[in-house]
Amino acid sequence: MNGETPLHYAADNVNTSIAGLLLSNKADLNARNIYAVTPLHSAIKQNIETYSTDEDKLVKLSKLFIQHGADVNARDRNGATPLHYAAEKAYIPIADLLLSNKANPNAQDDDADTPLHWAIKQPNQLNVVKLLIQNGAHVNEKGMNGATPLHYAADNVNTSIADLLLSHKADLNAQ
Repeated sequence: MNGETPLHYAADNVNTSIAGLLLSNKADLNARNIYAVTPLHSAIKQNIETYSTDEDKLVKLSKLFIQHGADVNARDRNGATPLHYAAEKAYIPIADLLLSNKANPNAQDDDADTPLHWAIKQPNQLNVVKLLIQNGAHVNEKGMNGATPLHYAADNVNTSIADLLLSHKADLNAQ
């Protein structure tokens, strides 16, 4: 069970009706499993990684959790927030929901990487990168080994993201 509560299981299965029932009976929405994962982390991470659900169901469940007080900035054992996972997979409806509910676009994981770093490490992430920058992501934040988002864009040969970062004053000479 890895320390998971029934609410974690409902989150993994994107079961809004069970989640609602558990929450109405005072289930701990911010309970953490042995990996420090909350039900909100679990819903986003599990279902983005497996694509096992449709977008509307996951957005609805995430909204339910947030309305009941889920910590949108909770960190798992690696320091990642739900926004890190949404950014990594370019899941814009979830990233937008989290950001509109005060998720920190500059939260750093244990390697000092932000959601912007996570997004840029993956291919085809221009729209989520734009969303993060529009919501205050720092384009010159240093992550793992001192790498900035521009370092990752250069490493991934991502010209459109590099151009976007440069238009937002990314440091050309960051070391």
